[in-house]
Amino acid sequence: MNNIETPLNEIIGLETTIFDSKNKQLIGLYGKIIFETKNMIEMKTDNEKRKIPKAVCSFMFENYGKKIKVEGNRLIKRSHERLECYSWHEI
Repeated sequence: MNNIETPLNEIIGLETTIFDSKNKQLIGLYGKIIFETKNMIEMKTDNEKRKIPKAVCSFMFENYGKKIKVEGNRLIKRSHERLECYSWHEI
């Protein structure tokens, strides 16, 4: 399992499990992310669509066979804003 320092740039389409949350009813929830705003993600589970606040949860993403843990507060940006924060170039 990999832990990463920088959050994922694009999370829509990834499968995720909530492995920790201040709301204990969300722990273990599994689904595919279908939409994202600055503060929320929308997951499609087997039974329903759920809106999940990023700030109170920790997520485990599955991407290309790797599992990646990310604290939700590190995702509190729009995907393009996360990309801008971690991009750089040499002059």
